[in-house]
Amino acid sequence: MTSQFDEPPAKLFALEIDGEVKIEFRTKAGAERAAVELKRRFQTLQICVYEQEQDLE
Repeated sequence: MTSQFDEPPAKLFALEIDGEVKIEFRTKAGAERAAVELKRRFQTLQICVYEQEQDLE
């Protein structure tokens, strides 16, 4: 019996802050929550959430 957690996720979500990728999340919701919180605390930051394929090598 295998669980869904035996395999790495196929996609990751990255936070880009002021042009630099800073952190990755396993879920889009987690990345978006972090982006909203950062933007709330630091309004001048430019924040983007990107979906990226994970290297499976």
